[in-house]
Amino acid sequence: MSANNPLSRRIAMALMSGLLLVSVGATGVLAQSPSPVGSPVIEEPFATPDPVDGATPAVPNPEIVDPKPTPWERVEVAPDGRTLTVYFMNGASGCYGLKDVEVSTVDGVTTLTVLAGLTPEAMFTTCDTGLYLFKTTVVLDAPVLGDGAV
Repeated sequence: MSANNPLSRRIAMALMSGLLLVSVGATGVLAQSPSPVGSPVIEEPFATPDPVDGATPAVPNPEIVDPKPTPWERVEVAPDGRTLTVYFMNGASGCYGLKDVEVSTVDGVTTLTVLAGLTPEAMFTTCDTGLYLFKTTVVLDAPVLGDGAV
């Protein structure tokens, strides 16, 4: 086939059109990226997880935005019966954080509610969607009664 052949020209034009579409399509994907160029990406907790239990220590932060109740994984009661270690799952600490752990006791039943939400910095970052194990310490006014279960 020669370059002057109409069939050859059509094939060449189809190939060039396909390359142009691939090039434009790739540019469109980059333009639609949710994270602007240069924005930090938070992929994991900043603090180092405890090598014994694998949980990253979390300290309550009063600046957490839009806190929501978050299920806790487990609670360990110290021998004094008042110090609790609360384990819970949350996103990367650069984006998500612990607001507080609310404690209430009604008719001898202690209830813990972990409140977690977004950090103020999360408005300017791209957060990963992974979940990580965190822990925090809560000290009760009185020892937990019964078998120590919360």
